[in-house]
Amino acid sequence: MKSNIYLELTDEFNAGRVRVVICSGQAAVLHRVAIMSKDGDWILRENEEACRHVLTVLERHGARYRFGAPSGQWRKRWPEIMSQITALPLLEAHAMLVKEAEKFLPVQHL
Repeated sequence: MKSNIYLELTDEFNAGRVRVVICSGQAAVLHRVAIMSKDGDWILRENEEACRHVLTVLERHGARYRFGAPSGQWRKRWPEIMSQITALPLLEAHAMLVKEAEKFLPVQHL
């Protein structure tokens, strides 16, 4: 059987304690509801140790954040946003980043 990088990462993320649960597409693959998924998603415990541990594991694997097709406005604001969030605790920085990103999302009409 071939190895599954998402399961391997989950094991590493949870070394010593449970920090994450795999979810979304990979969870469907594990439960044999789907045959494949293009990426991995995890739900993380909302604490600094869990976030730092996961980021350390990802860094060891050479993972890089790939922001999908950022708008021109987002690229222009990125240096300012980064300067604001770098001094914040991790969870506050995440909340601010999500709030800023929402400003650039297209409005969807149902």
